[in-house]
Amino acid sequence: MNFLFYILLLNFLILFSCFTFLIKKKIWNIYSYPTKIGRKIKPRKVYSALGIICILGTLISFVIYIQLNNYEINDYYYFLIFLIFSTFIGLLDDLLNLDPYLKLVIIFFICLFISFSYFTGVTEVRDKLYFLITIFIILIYFNSVNFIDGSDGFLLCHIIFFIFGSILVISNFKVEILENYSIFLIIFLSALFAFLYFNISGKMIIGNTGSFAAAFILSYFAVLLIRNNLTYQFLILAMYPLIDVSLSLLNKIVTRKNLMKKDFCYFFLKPIKNQGATHNFVLIRYTTYNFLNFIALYLSIYMNALMGLFISFIISSILILLYEKK
Repeated sequence: MNFLFYILLLNFLILFSCFTFLIKKKIWNIYSYPTKIGRKIKPRKVYSALGIICILGTLISFVIYIQLNNYEINDYYYFLIFLIFSTFIGLLDDLLNLDPYLKLVIIFFICLFISFSYFTGVTEVRDKLYFLITIFIILIYFNSVNFIDGSDGFLLCHIIFFIFGSILVISNFKVEILENYSIFLIIFLSALFAFLYFNISGKMIIGNTGSFAAAFILSYFAVLLIRNNLTYQFLILAMYPLIDVSLSLLNKIVTRKNLMKKDFCYFFLKPIKNQGATHNFVLIRYTTYNFLNFIALYLSIYMNALMGLFISFIISSILILLYEKK
């Protein structure tokens, strides 16, 4: 943990200054425009793809931390390579609007890598089945993280609470590999805090560049949790995005809509799309939910894991019903 506080502080200050400079000088040329489907989700064009700056700041700070503490960067080699690749794909999507089916194929292979990284050498039928289930869950979760960036602050709120929850889990289950990767999560957290004000105020979004990178980071850490018998804790951390996106996609299948069409059908966007609610309205409810979900996570650690999972499912379902009714 040597130098970590100074690295976090420096990362925050540099990125916050960078975002402020970009707004004042208006030199960023990648925008997100209002949707033409239904009500406008964005009232005006906003700066997009700023996730690349968050990721660059995090990567540089993480490498500096490794060098200062004489750690082996080779231990994180594949993780960093695929993180850069995921960020690059997201940036291409922001710039070129990639074909949805191509993105799905790319995401599938990224999720395959994430899952395979820590399930190599499985021989038992039960373990192989567990591996397949893991790929399926991670594929859904990766897409869920990518899909929930349609409201100011919503995705960042999820990532922040996921990281805080992960830190709580790590502090109680002393697993070396989780502790090693937690440093990266903490540094990433400082970058998100630098970006949070600009995102909530509707001035900037991380775009697909940031959502792809965040999806990879969280999914990779999710597999680490699953591989170390902390599946219930991961499901609690990921509960709302998993339920919302799964139900929304299931509804598309039932109503025979195009699964790949971006029509903002997710429950958390319905108050904005259908009833004209503000983004702050959606975010306040989701923040409140995350505090309650944090209690469910706490119960899963200190009392009973299954009970915590059940409580998380119930409050996630209640939130979906509230968004449905506004």
